[in-house]
Amino acid sequence: MEDFKKQIEQIIDTTFKTIEGIYNYREDVKNLEAGSIIFPKKRDGTFRISEQELRFLFVSILIDKIKNKELSYDNKPIYYSVETPTVGSYSFKGDKALSGNIDLVIHGGYPLKRICLIEFKAHNVKFKNDYEKLHSELNHKSDDVDKTNFEKLYDENACGYFVQLLTNSDRGTADNIIQKKKEYEEADKYKYKANKFSHICYSLKQGKYLVGEIKPENTEK
Repeated sequence: MEDFKKQIEQIIDTTFKTIEGIYNYREDVKNLEAGSIIFPKKRDGTFRISEQELRFLFVSILIDKIKNKELSYDNKPIYYSVETPTVGSYSFKGDKALSGNIDLVIHGGYPLKRICLIEFKAHNVKFKNDYEKLHSELNHKSDDVDKTNFEKLYDENACGYFVQLLTNSDRGTADNIIQKKKEYEEADKYKYKANKFSHICYSLKQGKYLVGEIKPENTEK
């Protein structure tokens, strides 16, 4: 699993660095490779930067890795699904418990099981609900689903990532994100088991990680 996680983190790092290049050349696309994704312009002439670019770039790199047989799990092929329904149902703000969706799920092994869950977010938004989904799914925790149903679909070593993209940031932005992360992780409902997902946040304008910096050895080709 550790080798697999390093490969996933390499893809995350490549995704951030690629988007950073697109951001730096957004007004001068001649410096970008033909066929690269670009940020669309809004009616007022500004660029729309969202989690969609992040997700599509990650998936395109993932597909290349799979096709070139550079990524596998337990020496077996891997697969992916998007907007994947959660196994459990969850109640946010006291509302009726409903199933959610995970942005991207990677499947591996035989029989196939979910081995990696990834949520993508852009900008400094509230992420409590996404944290709860990742934490509960990865730790086989739901009030309405028997644990055995989770175990049929999840590898016991399944990992997860909360991948966040910021256009710009300052010290206050970083402190705010870190504080929100700390509050969620220290909440009672997260303490019954260690978190199995990593929060990785990158700022485009600053060109650096604000949370969960990926180690250089994990980005080696």
